[in-house]
Amino acid sequence: MAYGLGDYLIRAVMTADSGLPEDAIINDFAVKHTAGSPSVGELTDAMNDVGDFYRLGATATNRVGSYISNGVDRGATHLLQAYQIVAGPLGSPALELPWLGPVAAVSTNNLPTEVSGVLSFHGDLTGLPEEAAGTRPKSRRRGRIFVGPLILEATEFAEPSPRLHSDFTSALRSNATALFDRLEADGWDWCVWSRTASTLYPITGGWTDDACDTQRRRGTAATSRVTYST
Repeated sequence: MAYGLGDYLIRAVMTADSGLPEDAIINDFAVKHTAGSPSVGELTDAMNDVGDFYRLGATATNRVGSYISNGVDRGATHLLQAYQIVAGPLGSPALELPWLGPVAAVSTNNLPTEVSGVLSFHGDLTGLPEEAAGTRPKSRRRGRIFVGPLILEATEFAEPSPRLHSDFTSALRSNATALFDRLEADGWDWCVWSRTASTLYPITGGWTDDACDTQRRRGTAATSRVTYST
């Protein structure tokens, strides 16, 4: 299938405390404008909706950004970028906006920058098999983002191993639902982008779990190295 004129990737780019571009924390959201090619104003609305995923919530425990560590520089200017989805490389952003980034963290108890929580989502899976003729039809309609780096309060200690705190995973789910609703009100569908099928599938649901996940590319370089001998 071919991509439509309303198919976009919105990228939330959060500046790391190092300020280095290679250390930026990135989450991607695929969206489809329901009325074809969007205006600049309509695209701006969708970008702001994505930004609000990290900022809105009735209390600190309901805000995704409250659990993002100070590895993200709250004093920096962050970016929202929109790329039209086409076959092949995406090229330069069609639109780029300055962004406040996530709200302030509720503590300075930073976890290692690799530690994340995963928000998973999926399109319509009705009647699709998990595997068929060497392919995985359901996996083409599943997606996820790694939300982090995190603070200690995003986890809770338990035996036999620490888990993500239920307040954090609840914030992920409630803000995912709110993002879906805000986008829909602005004429957009939040989607899973299947590069294999060259299609955007509107999201119909998703889940979180309580396992801590790791994004190795977000790890910080060592600042010292000590050798020993035997």
